[in-house]
Amino acid sequence: MGILAILMCQALDLASPRPEELPRMSLVEWEPQGRHPVEETFAVDAYALYTKWDEGLRMHDGWGFGGDLKIDLDWGSSFALAIKLGYLAWETDNIVSETFDAKSKIRQYRIGVGGDFDTEKIDFGIYVVTGLYHFHSVITDHTDPFFELQGSMMLKIVPHLKAGLTAMVDFVGTRYNRAARHLFTNASIGPTVEVSF
Repeated sequence: MGILAILMCQALDLASPRPEELPRMSLVEWEPQGRHPVEETFAVDAYALYTKWDEGLRMHDGWGFGGDLKIDLDWGSSFALAIKLGYLAWETDNIVSETFDAKSKIRQYRIGVGGDFDTEKIDFGIYVVTGLYHFHSVITDHTDPFFELQGSMMLKIVPHLKAGLTAMVDFVGTRYNRAARHLFTNASIGPTVEVSF
């Protein structure tokens, strides 16, 4: 009986679609539905940071300045992946009662990755940063790797301009102003301005 049904379908040309009924390759939609193209945003973050140096570094706390070039990769959601590359600089005095009398010049060369979380009025950012600290004085000179956690909160003032606060905690192992290498923790906070384009 099944064989008879198959023969009847073939005789009546019901078993397979006609060539003109098959979809052409140009009509097939290959793009996944609901996908948003990646949008890149470039920005410059400028910082003024008041830094509390670890007591073991034997330096006075003080202000530092610098900034990051940032690339945000946005997939159409409230979260954007951020990649940062930047530079920070401080000049402060050694604590004379604990070490030699000299001015310390500190430079931080940094690269990081994190996320920016977008709301209607305020943006929040969380980043993991690494790179090199360069400590210099007339007597000693050291370059050491560091690890840093950074957070920011910024108010959207006008399109392409934000202002707010940023805070950082970093960990560095160095022999600067010491006889042996130690792990030090430094904390910074200060205003930041972001210009995007």
